[in-house]
Amino acid sequence: MNEVLEKARTDLSVTLAMTPEIQARLREGEGALSSVKGYEIADHDTANAVAEEMNGYKRAIVKLEDLRKGFLRPAQEIIENAKSLFNPAIEGFKGAEAHCKLLLAGWSDKEQKRIALENAKREEAARKLRQEAEQKAAAELARANKEAEEKRRLALEEEAKGNAARAAKLREQARGAEENGAAKAQDAHLQAAAAATAMPVAEQQKVSGTSMRDKWVPELAPGVADLAHAKAMIVEVIGKGRVDLLGYLDVNETAVRKAAEGLHEAMSVPGFVAVNRPIVAGSRK
Repeated sequence: MNEVLEKARTDLSVTLAMTPEIQARLREGEGALSSVKGYEIADHDTANAVAEEMNGYKRAIVKLEDLRKGFLRPAQEIIENAKSLFNPAIEGFKGAEAHCKLLLAGWSDKEQKRIALENAKREEAARKLRQEAEQKAAAELARANKEAEEKRRLALEEEAKGNAARAAKLREQARGAEENGAAKAQDAHLQAAAAATAMPVAEQQKVSGTSMRDKWVPELAPGVADLAHAKAMIVEVIGKGRVDLLGYLDVNETAVRKAAEGLHEAMSVPGFVAVNRPIVAGSRK
C-alpha cells in the first residue's frame, strides 16, 4: 500500500495546455453577446444574415465544448485516478457496515419473534388465571346463594311457628352469606389481576450504538394483484366522491408529452390537448 501511495504522489499531477486556438475562441465567445446586442431585423435579408450568424454561434459552442473536453481530459483522468485510490477502502467499509447491519437485522428479527412468543405465553397464562378466577368466583357465589336460600327457607319456617326474632336473624344471616360470597368472588378476581400484572412483559433490549425506530411502509393489501389493480381501485373510489385520493394518481408528464409529440391533434388524454408551439431551431452545418 505504501508503494501505491508513493506512486500516487508522483502520478497525481498534470499541466493543462492553454493553446492559442483555445485562447482565441474564449476571447471571441466572451465578446459575442455584446456584438449582437445592437442588431435589429428590418427585412428578410437581415433575418437570413442573423440566422446564419446564430448558426455560426451554435457551431462555435460545439467546437468550444469539444476543446474544453480535450483541455480538461488530463485533469479529469487525474481526478478519477485519485478517486480510485480511495475506492477499495471505502467499499471495504461499506461492505463491513452492510454486513453488520444484516447481522443486527437478523438478530432483531429473532428477538422480536422470541419476545412475541414470550408475551403470547404470558397472555395465555394470564388468560388461564382469569378463567380460574371466574370459576372460583362463580363457585363462591353459587355456594353463598345456596346458603342464603337455605337461611331464607328456615326463616319462613320460623315465621310460621311465630318466632319472628329467629326469622329476622336468619334473614340477616342470608344477607351476610351473599355479601361474603360477593367479597370472595371479588377477591378471586383481584388476586388473578395482581398475578397477571406481576408477570414481566418481554421487551427488546437496545443494542448499544444503534437506535430502533418505526418504519411504516405501504404494501399491497391482500387480494390486490399489482399496482395497476391498486390504481384501478383508487380510481373507482374517487368516482364515488373520495377526491382526497387524487394526489395518489400522479400524472406522468413524460408520457403525456410523448403522446402529444407522437399523436399531435389525435392525442386523447382527459384534461390535456396537444398544441403546436413552434420554436426556432438553427442548423449546426
